Amino acid sequence: MPPNTRYQDVITSLTHWRSPIPAELRRGWYGYQWREQRNGLLLLTAISCFAYLTFVLADLAMYPDIARISLMVRLPCSLLVLALIWRFKQKSAHAKLWDATVLPIITLMALASFYPILQHQGTVSTGYISSSLSYVVVACLITLTNFSWALIACLIIGASALGVTIQVLPSPKVAVLEFSSTFFPVYAFCLMVCWNRLLTSRRAYMRRVLIEENVESLDSSNRILYAEAHNDTLTGISNRRAFEENFRKRLKQNSNSLTAFGLILIDVDYFKTYNDHYGHLAGDQCLQMVAHALHNTLGSHTHNLTASVYRIGGEEFAVLMEDAQPDTLHALCNTLVNTIGDLRTPHIARPDDLNNVTISIGACLVPAQTAIPRESVLTRTDHHLYQAKKQGRNQAVVSVL
Repeated sequence: MPPNTRYQDVITSLTHWRSPIPAELRRGWYGYQWREQRNGLLLLTAISCFAYLTFVLADLAMYPDIARISLMVRLPCSLLVLALIWRFKQKSAHAKLWDATVLPIITLMALASFYPILQHQGTVSTGYISSSLSYVVVACLITLTNFSWALIACLIIGASALGVTIQVLPSPKVAVLEFSSTFFPVYAFCLMVCWNRLLTSRRAYMRRVLIEENVESLDSSNRILYAEAHNDTLTGISNRRAFEENFRKRLKQNSNSLTAFGLILIDVDYFKTYNDHYGHLAGDQCLQMVAHALHNTLGSHTHNLTASVYRIGGEEFAVLMEDAQPDTLHALCNTLVNTIGDLRTPHIARPDDLNNVTISIGACLVPAQTAIPRESVLTRTDHHLYQAKKQGRNQAVVSVL
């Protein structure tokens, strides 16, 4: 789905409370709910499980004849829940799996708790039956994804509680009245809290997704703007702005650096003559050819170097070489000169004996752990470039600063 469509779906889900979560976001929603509430859910369910076992003591105190049956029913249910809690704690899961597993178990525990009451031969307190409301509370609190599931669980528990109330009370009318006055308000309140909690949590997740979408879009725009600001539109390599930033940064770090670096200035020989003879379109193509050749050479694994090329002027290029040594810097400069010369790009308008495009190079190695002004490095390197041109071009002059 295109980003703008997904963005609109998120807006719709936030604006209209009945709109479902977009399908592609549901898995993230399940994971988000589980990560946010996992520990609290496991603790709440464990406490509820132990509270469920304490009803055996209540049965022993109030109705000794069903205490044994109560233990036989409640103990397996409690052990099953504890086993599930342990499994969810040890292995990764998500909120939908939690709801699909635990909600039926809570409902089963509620139904099982009614069985001992039905086995008692005497009168059972309706307050004792009202303890089944705790299952409704727990079911509403542990629901993470689907209100319908919580509603179904509560309806099953409520219907069972109503049936048991009718069974133990002498009058069905009294039983219904008891249920309506005691059970129904609590059921309605718990379901309302469950619905509001799920809706609030869903909105929080959708807002988070919306923020992430905006941040991602902003980052993408910033990357595009940065690339446009630091790339040369003609050649596609980095421009003078990028060179100045990296050069100043490297000079600033050099006093604490354990490795030297090299600055290489490159000039296309007799480029003005080339432009006048072949035209500006051919001149642009020539610069593109030189830039790509320099970039490919620096990126070749044969040199095992860390170096970047920049276009800093019309026919002027610069290279920053990391971890430089005098011999490797000299070798790289000669390789760059030979690379452009080996292209054999015709340049018959140049005044010397060569008939193809060549470059001249001035390079300077800046020793490690030294603080040297930017102007000094550039002046020295530019002086070497002038020497290379004065000595006949198509060559490199290299020195240590």
